[in-house]
Amino acid sequence: DGKAHCTSGAWGDLAEFVQSREALQAGDVVIIDERGSSSFRRCDRENDARVAGIISTEPTITVGENKVGQDKYPLALAGIVPCKVYANEPISPGDLLTTSAEPGYAQKAVQPVLGTIVGKALEPLSHGKGVIRVLVTLR
Repeated sequence: DGKAHCTSGAWGDLAEFVQSREALQAGDVVIIDERGSSSFRRCDRENDARVAGIISTEPTITVGENKVGQDKYPLALAGIVPCKVYANEPISPGDLLTTSAEPGYAQKAVQPVLGTIVGKALEPLSHGKGVIRVLVTLR
């Protein structure tokens, strides 16, 4: 009895609406919140194995319960989405990205650890904070 909804999003991504106790924004990297059942929150440490995905801007396909609400956000499970990144060192297209200590931001996975990868960079960022397109590739 699952439901799917298709739109003409800017990029192609598949998302499912998830719950969060904190306000999330498109591009936030989120982790599974250990404080609540089936809840998510912004990442806040490097190489976190609880990484779950990136909050989508405008998902092309949504699955599950499609209820947008005060505490519901579209979590990109696959596809291409804008992502907040912190360039602790230069990021190049193809680099693996992981969680960072900067809340809600990804960073380059210098020494990739299995289970901590959120995606692959599709655009460069030389330094500082920015938003780049990322291919969501949970590993």
